[in-house]
Amino acid sequence: MKKSISGIITCLLFTLTFFNGCSNDSDETKVTYTYSLLVDYTGKESTGDSDPALIAIDKKMENARIQINNTFADYSQWEVTGKGDTKEDAEKDADSQALTVFNQYKDQIEDKLNLLDNDFAQWRKEYSEQLMTSTENGYRKYTLTYMLKREEKTSSQPSYGKIVELGKQHKLEVYSQQSYE
Repeated sequence: MKKSISGIITCLLFTLTFFNGCSNDSDETKVTYTYSLLVDYTGKESTGDSDPALIAIDKKMENARIQINNTFADYSQWEVTGKGDTKEDAEKDADSQALTVFNQYKDQIEDKLNLLDNDFAQWRKEYSEQLMTSTENGYRKYTLTYMLKREEKTSSQPSYGKIVELGKQHKLEVYSQQSYE
């Protein structure tokens, strides 16, 4: 009977030690990353908004933004799981994994934006007469920014919408002919 009790105690001690040794304080963070391309412009809001030439430019830019976002729709959102001894380490691990994925098509995004530059240069040339005879002396400076955002859910404290990396700010300046002088 003593041997039986002793055996049970030994077994329990071994089990507790084993599982205690196997468990650690590492944290696991599931993070959803979202890619987005934003477009904004600065210019003469009051007079420029009624300029047909500038309205056409606004539409063209918005269509370009939609087209670029649609091109990368398959890559626009993905989830990774970061691991580490602390929540901060787990976040860093997740960011590292996500940026590896993001960098695989980041160059393609920049290529698209460069093509957009050329497209606008050609467009300005074709519409120079319309811009020159425009009654409103308006202009637009566009800023396209692509960014990576993360939404993380952890057991400790969820936080949403953290910007991981702010991408290239790609400026396109579009002026009426009168604004050049």
